[in-house]
Amino acid sequence: MRLSYLALALAAAALPACTLHWGGDDDIICPAREGEPFVPDPGLVNPSTLACESFGGGGCGCGPCTGAEADALALPSWGSCGSSCIGLGEAQCAATTACRTTYDHGCLFTDGPCPALTPFLGCYPVDETGPIQGACAGLDAWDCSRHDDCLASYSPGPGCRDGVDSDGDGVVDDSDECTLEFQQCAPELAFECDPGTDCG
Repeated sequence: MRLSYLALALAAAALPACTLHWGGDDDIICPAREGEPFVPDPGLVNPSTLACESFGGGGCGCGPCTGAEADALALPSWGSCGSSCIGLGEAQCAATTACRTTYDHGCLFTDGPCPALTPFLGCYPVDETGPIQGACAGLDAWDCSRHDDCLASYSPGPGCRDGVDSDGDGVVDDSDECTLEFQQCAPELAFECDPGTDCG
């Protein structure tokens, strides 16, 4: 029994400079972060749906993951949901480097009724591998999201207007049941906006 305690003590001594908490939550708190306020992960914007998705903080203690661990925990290069692009108006978004405009596909590209007040869905950051410029036609959701000179159009998924309370919250077809689906990449719309003015 004494040998297992000695092995545990030696194993703890060999760990990197972390504070291990053996309580109910088993947190590993790294010294560089102690005392800093908790900032929740804003997530990354999925270019296929515009939904913010969280991928967690990894699982390699205080140090960066290496080798196979790093490969298993590789994150997408999608733009951050905490980007300053989010919340910009349509014209200001189009004029801002590394931001991209998104639209309701039916409102922008078809003659059918537009259920939204405006076709503009919002401003989002480009993928971390961008921004790049070039031809937009035929690009898929991810390639389109790398461009800040292309717009992306989306259509509501079938759960948006199916008349079913999919999440069981008592509300039929509410916004959290509505997913968007990428439809088309096209050249960004042109806006007249004087430099230094609010283009929103």
